[in-house]
Amino acid sequence: MSGKGLEKIPIELYQLHQLTELDLAMNPLHHMPKKIGQLSQLRVLKFNFNWSNRIDLSHLMDELHQFTKLRTLHLWSCKSLKQLPSNISACTQLQELNVDNNLLSDVPDTLYDMIWLKKLRLSTNPIQEDIKQKLQDWADLNVIRLIVD
Repeated sequence: MSGKGLEKIPIELYQLHQLTELDLAMNPLHHMPKKIGQLSQLRVLKFNFNWSNRIDLSHLMDELHQFTKLRTLHLWSCKSLKQLPSNISACTQLQELNVDNNLLSDVPDTLYDMIWLKKLRLSTNPIQEDIKQKLQDWADLNVIRLIVD
């Protein structure tokens, strides 16, 4: 469904309870409905490059803890993500998190508990230098590939 010009997510999608991969990248989406949490079997979720409309990801962030099987989450270039929720640590299978090119200035403390992460991308976010250093120290200790500028 990537790059299909979708302005909203078809309601029928939420009936696909066994769906494991959802790629809605490069669509002019405006917001994420509350029903997104119903897709709890997802292993791959991509909303990247939905920056033209500054997609509202608040419902996704509220329901992120329901994605316990999620392995890959791409939210790069949404330009609307100001913070990651503390409940992100409930995603105990998450191995790759890409939130490049957003508005993050900090990360939740619970992120440092996620030693199962293999790759974390945070570049082109207004993250303070002391936070960047703390992230780098954490990534080095846990053998996590960190990309932050």
